Amino acid sequence: MLYSFPLLAALCAGPPAEKPSLADVLLQSHLNDLNSQDAYCRLHAVNNLAFRTDQAMVVVPRLVKVLQHDRDPEVREAAVYGLGKVGRGDREAIQALVGALHDPEQSVCFGAARSLAEQGDARGVPVLSAALVAWRPGRYLPVLGAASALVFGPLLNGRVESKVGRKFGICLYFLQEIWEDNAEHRQEAADALGSLGPKARAAVPLLRSALQDHEKSVRKATAKALKTIEGKGR
Repeated sequence: MLYSFPLLAALCAGPPAEKPSLADVLLQSHLNDLNSQDAYCRLHAVNNLAFRTDQAMVVVPRLVKVLQHDRDPEVREAAVYGLGKVGRGDREAIQALVGALHDPEQSVCFGAARSLAEQGDARGVPVLSAALVAWRPGRYLPVLGAASALVFGPLLNGRVESKVGRKFGICLYFLQEIWEDNAEHRQEAADALGSLGPKARAAVPLLRSALQDHEKSVRKATAKALKTIEGKGR
């Protein structure tokens, strides 16, 4: 039997290559987005890669690079949480998280300490302890300044802005949101310290101070953490 050249070539080539799965296509897309000039695009990519535990060997080195070199603090913060999930038990991920304890952005330091605590690593205890009592006014000040300008502006320049009531209401809303976010931050610190058990004994003095926190949720998390750390939770 005679075969035409195209048919013979097809027979020699074997079965056609399988198309990449949708998961693989998305993985490569997110990896490519880590190089985007758009910080939001990089943030979206990091958040998605944090769930690719099946591709940890590929994802961890890329998230480490993001954590060490990205200029946007929100992207670095997402990277520390991502490494805490996809890099659980990975030596490279843990060393990167330890290094992030000295990041210039407080939220990144806290995220690194929390991710370490989730893996039983107590090297972030000082950062978590400080978060229990540290006052973080940075986010308050711009909103508080805007609210003050609306209230006291007429006394200084004799002019009342249009829709001043609505604008002032928005300022109050954001101040409340920031207040609740700070309380949640302290609660997360207490929870993370509690997860370390006796390894977090150095945090006991500050945890006892946090028992006087004005937020009930923080006091409750603190009391639970103290019981676990001091061996009274069994």
